[in-house]
Amino acid sequence: SVLFVDIVSFTAISETMPAEGVATLLNEFYTNISKVAQQYNGVIDKFMGDCAMVVFGIPKVDEDHVYNSIACAVCFQKLMRVTNRHRQKQGLFPIHFRIGVNTGDMLAGTMGSSERIQYTVVGDSVNLASRLCTAAPPDRIIVTDDTYHLAGLKRKVIATRHERMRIRGISNPVNTYLVQDLQEPYLHESTVIIKKILDDQQKLKAVSSI
Repeated sequence: SVLFVDIVSFTAISETMPAEGVATLLNEFYTNISKVAQQYNGVIDKFMGDCAMVVFGIPKVDEDHVYNSIACAVCFQKLMRVTNRHRQKQGLFPIHFRIGVNTGDMLAGTMGSSERIQYTVVGDSVNLASRLCTAAPPDRIIVTDDTYHLAGLKRKVIATRHERMRIRGISNPVNTYLVQDLQEPYLHESTVIIKKILDDQQKLKAVSSI
């Protein structure tokens, strides 16, 4: 499974901020998605400006990679809501994200040139996840119909039917769902994870101020 997340209207945002502010914003984004991904066995494949790509199920086998990819998206979304409340208390504007998640066959391996090489995934399933992210409404998580109907997922995830979408680069329209939340006990698990991340952030700030 693969997850793409990017910042809504990042170009317009960056034009109104000094370079230091943009760097701080991106570092906060990168840190939050990395912390959440780690909790759900996700691996950051790459950061691309205002976008992050996270893979699940490789390089280590994870039988629950489909659920973990979607739970990671939900948990990150909730963590950023808390972060946005803190930003607004500081007089800063909230940052909004869109997320696309997809599961399917992918080619995984070490790829690149003699100068630069990395382990990554490629293929139509990866491209579709990227396109879903681009097409997702702000602050929403979008998945394909095929992903949502994988065995057992509907007992863990709450989602509503969205649109039959024409996605650039995909010949046939794609049926999609918008993920709303997790079901219990997975909802409680995500709350514990968010609290842990926030507590760790507070401890780090306390140490930094000494």
